[in-house]
Amino acid sequence: AGAYMQTELFSARLDESLSSAIARFRIMKQEDKIENVFSLFVVDNEGVLRHTIALEDLITYDFNLNLSQIVSEDEERFKPHFAIDSDDIKVAVDIIMDYDLSAIAVTNRAGVLLGRITTDDIHDFLEQSATEQIYNLAGVDDDAEEEGLVKTGRARAAWLFVNLITAILGVIVIGFFEKSIESLVALAVLMPIVASMGGNAGNQTLAVTVRRLALGEIGIGDFWVVLKKEIIMAIFNSFIFALFLGILVGLWFDKPMLGVVIAIALVANIIMAAFLGTFIPLSLKRIGLDPAVGSTVFLTTATDIIGFFVFLGLATWILL
Repeated sequence: AGAYMQTELFSARLDESLSSAIARFRIMKQEDKIENVFSLFVVDNEGVLRHTIALEDLITYDFNLNLSQIVSEDEERFKPHFAIDSDDIKVAVDIIMDYDLSAIAVTNRAGVLLGRITTDDIHDFLEQSATEQIYNLAGVDDDAEEEGLVKTGRARAAWLFVNLITAILGVIVIGFFEKSIESLVALAVLMPIVASMGGNAGNQTLAVTVRRLALGEIGIGDFWVVLKKEIIMAIFNSFIFALFLGILVGLWFDKPMLGVVIAIALVANIIMAAFLGTFIPLSLKRIGLDPAVGSTVFLTTATDIIGFFVFLGLATWILL
């Protein structure tokens, strides 16, 4: 948090009069020494943060009163919200969002006031974090994107190579069922549907999970709660689309059992996609990695392989 704070702030001692504090604040504004002020931070003689008073509250009091007299009227109301300089910046983000604040104080571990973090600072952090997550989900290095063409191309090529390897794994699975595809060409036509539906369902779960992790709405300990919700949703959606697709395929190819096969494969793949879309980012978070890094590549590979294997395996077993 200390890396994001501003050291220019409006503060005053407990024994200082409100008129003195306001006069000093007026000079600071006239000399452009401070901007975007939302509150007065009240400290004791050792500089330890004691209270925070919003500017809109300050102007309602008698300017002849000392700050200690003002805060004594309702100390709970003026209780300060703060982050410690060594805290993760996400702690400050959570405090500002939870209490709908415009700024919070930053102190050291002894409570001494060091600076403040405003919503502008938080906005910059969130924008940077959002950019990193979008790039990571796409397998792109955000730092490399700011560099030259060669470095950018090399960074992208690394993830493209990983994607190539995973695509080859999918082809290998398809190769196991080469004779089945030759016997029933409709399997080749329908394979992409199962893989695509699983991949899209998984990406929906993945995007929601990564976002909630980034915002601190869920943690590693919430795995089963999140998984339960996603599985229930996947079961509901998969049965709807499986029923529709099964009937369509059965009528299209005049093979009712082919419709049954693709319906079962679709249900299995969407449910598995929901599981992996939750499991992969939470597992990466657990081992200390960014949950967005490479998640899409791993998820797409898994849903493709599972979709191909279940669909072609069931077709071979039931139809051939």
